[in-house]
Amino acid sequence: MRTSQTRTSQAGRLPAGGKTQNRPELCISHEISVIGEFHGYRFNNGNFAVLKAKIISINTNGANGMLPVEGKMITIVGTFPDNIFYNGARYLFSGRWESSRYGYQLRAKGLSPIEPEKESEILR
Repeated sequence: MRTSQTRTSQAGRLPAGGKTQNRPELCISHEISVIGEFHGYRFNNGNFAVLKAKIISINTNGANGMLPVEGKMITIVGTFPDNIFYNGARYLFSGRWESSRYGYQLRAKGLSPIEPEKESEILR
């Protein structure tokens, strides 16, 4: 006798552990601004880069949903000038917070370096 097997589509499979993830829809019609401390590259080909940054402060501009919070590490993607990022330096990023197949990330449209305010920030 043949046993029946339950088939699911690729989209219907559960992640490891068998638990579904509760991911409310993002409000991506609003741009957000983040002051972030650069913590390295995940990817950089000289034109397009994927950065790691720790959030120092955030302005959601009225957006809601799954948004980043201060003190957490986030991924920032975009086209950036070469040799502008230094570990521990702070930058103002603006763009759209969005969900991708790699997880939530900020797709940066704007970038401004922030001048150090304290001696300890200069000595990094």
